[in-house]
Amino acid sequence: YQRLGKPVEIAEQLFGYLNPTEINHAQRICELAECILSSHELFEKDYFRLSQACITSDQHESALSVAEKHINREVYDPYWAIIQTVCYHNIGRLGLAHDVIKRAVQENPFSFEHHHYYANICLQLGLLDEVENALFNILDASTERDHKLSVLTNLISILSSKPNYPKKTTAAIRQFGKLVNRNDME
Repeated sequence: YQRLGKPVEIAEQLFGYLNPTEINHAQRICELAECILSSHELFEKDYFRLSQACITSDQHESALSVAEKHINREVYDPYWAIIQTVCYHNIGRLGLAHDVIKRAVQENPFSFEHHHYYANICLQLGLLDEVENALFNILDASTERDHKLSVLTNLISILSSKPNYPKKTTAAIRQFGKLVNRNDME
């Protein structure tokens, strides 16, 4: 690629084979995307890849710019809200991250991923009541036993830290007891 003068055709070939979550690959993806974008636009899935690479290589402003470009369209993939939330979070703008993910949860109430990000942002902001509500929503929508146990563990932890919720805490512990494998020591 470099020996041949960085042709777009080879950049396109390489772009899909690099892992955007590995720092060395992420930096290369950003470089390749720049080359490709000099001649034409990327497909949306490739923009997702580029955003992930930018986040991995701490280029949060670039990833945010790509996300906002797609969100400003009339119809957009709801995953862009998660990318926008992660960028705002990593830039240190937790209030904006909270607003974006809260709006995304309202627009996509069935998305586990949106609910998880929302719960995490609320937890970091100390909004325990909102975390509790988000976890209850995740719990209601979840069908997998292991997932429910994980959510209940977090919920019990939050509820037990609040002195005024003994009934909710007891109910969550009972539900956990019904789901847990009693033959498994862990």
